[in-house]
Amino acid sequence: MAVVENNGNGRRKSPFSSSVYATILKTIGSVIITMLGLTFVTFIIGRVMPIDPVISIVGERASKETYDAAYHAMGLDKPILKTSA
Repeated sequence: MAVVENNGNGRRKSPFSSSVYATILKTIGSVIITMLGLTFVTFIIGRVMPIDPVISIVGERASKETYDAAYHAMGLDKPILKTSA
């Protein structure tokens, strides 16, 4: 048998009490804070990490020949997807 809680006037207490709304607001707040944190981390990684992986290996002051040799050695001159004929 279920226990029904009365509020003193003979009326039952609503299942959607303030604690349910507080829990929902806390969850939404947590999701918003998490999304802002992920956006911040993604932005920082994008600004700190070099865009070109060859420059991160050979350095910014490398000659064109050194850059091209590393570029070809890493296989970046080839397409990502190879189609078979």
